[in-house]
Amino acid sequence: MAEYGLSGEELMDAAAESVKRAILENLKDEAVKALFLIGPGNNGADGWLTLAKLGKALSGRGLRPEFSVYCPQEGQGEPWRAQRAKAEAVGFHRVTEHEIRGREWNEGVIIDAVYGTGLTRDIPELWVKAFRRLRRSRAFCVAVDLPSGLDADRGIPRGFAFRAQLTVTFGAAKPGLLLMEGPAHAGKVRIAPLLYPKELLREIACTHSAFGQRQAEQALPPRPLTGHKGSFGNVVLVCGSPRFRGAGILAAEAALRVGTGYTYVVADQDVYPDMLKLPEAIYMKHEELFARELDVEKSVFVVGPGLPDTEFIGRVLKWLAERHAPKVILDAEALNTLPQLEIARPLPPGWILTPHPGELSRLTGQSATAINEDRCKAARIARSRWGGVVLLKGFRTVIADTRGQLSILLSGNSALAKAGSGDVLAGLIGGLYAQMEDAAACAGLASYVHGRIASQHVRRGGDPASLIPSDLIQAIGPTLAELRLARRDRRRS
Repeated sequence: MAEYGLSGEELMDAAAESVKRAILENLKDEAVKALFLIGPGNNGADGWLTLAKLGKALSGRGLRPEFSVYCPQEGQGEPWRAQRAKAEAVGFHRVTEHEIRGREWNEGVIIDAVYGTGLTRDIPELWVKAFRRLRRSRAFCVAVDLPSGLDADRGIPRGFAFRAQLTVTFGAAKPGLLLMEGPAHAGKVRIAPLLYPKELLREIACTHSAFGQRQAEQALPPRPLTGHKGSFGNVVLVCGSPRFRGAGILAAEAALRVGTGYTYVVADQDVYPDMLKLPEAIYMKHEELFARELDVEKSVFVVGPGLPDTEFIGRVLKWLAERHAPKVILDAEALNTLPQLEIARPLPPGWILTPHPGELSRLTGQSATAINEDRCKAARIARSRWGGVVLLKGFRTVIADTRGQLSILLSGNSALAKAGSGDVLAGLIGGLYAQMEDAAACAGLASYVHGRIASQHVRRGGDPASLIPSDLIQAIGPTLAELRLARRDRRRS
């Protein structure tokens, strides 16, 4: 504020103006009814000023709004008192806890301006009761900056949290709006830039980023008309076993579907005949991997899907480490085997680890519960401890890159919660990595495509329980086509 000549009053005015506009865009009632939930801090001050601005805007349209305010705790700061005075000039009815519980709040809009990003404790019981009661409301719910009670960094409710259909957040998105229970509580997220200088945002907001459609379009490798199979790389999948016969086929077909030039499958001798169901792949038995003259430097190795033989996995990983293989993806049992091996750390920057919380627990010693309670922190710890790029699977997927920066994936849902989905993802990463150089961008693109298929399945009316891993593979082609078309249209415009 000192360096750029901004006052707190200016920032608060810009914040309230953004919330007011969002409310006006979503109003359907001719004579609007609004319930404002006002907290004791700056978030509450934003709420008071929003009330004042909304009242003036509606009165200017010839409407007579009916504003109610639930404010059980008085604020102490001067900004809070100053903004309340502006709201009092517009007029409102102050409601009690009894009225919150006893009335039906099904009309107009409810504005949550109780707690923001500074919350460090569970919310008081009086707000828990109010939020629980209002969760049954049919009114349109708007959160100011953050749904009250939601942890801004982790996406975990602190005891309980308000549930909104729209969140107007200030300056930049907060990780908690995208992670874990954040999306369910935030609804649609609108970012209000306020008056923050762009150079300041670029300097400060550089630790976390969202990976969505635009980032996927930018990462998508080109597919030149003059390309041949040698142009699109080699992927070697060390996967599959008698117990998990489909893992190798799922991973290999996913790699083929994203366009890798040569796809090799190193298969257990007992399941070798099953692997021949995918004739496009090139098959090797276990011992052939070490005997063949593979170009390790120019190949991508995917190790672990459906392969419980830790002794063989150990041999493969040591063999790759000794030959300084630049591109290796460790999945499933390869992750569980890693701590038992004498391999130099940190792992090479081009190696990608793809754990779910249970596997990451074995790599870092954290419990799976602790990992899910702070997914960004867990990914960063794993990255600092093991090196490489860490892709922490789950809702939502988090990627920690070699610079220590974090990406949060904006696609995916519980439709992916089936055995075999991870094998498809491993194949996607391997197939794309054969055509790309940036490990983090590859992990992000593969995860986004994987999740987008599940998101589109539900968006088009499919039940999340009905999607199976084979469906993911069939949808890879159309999904890549959508991204290429969107990228072309964006460049033309």
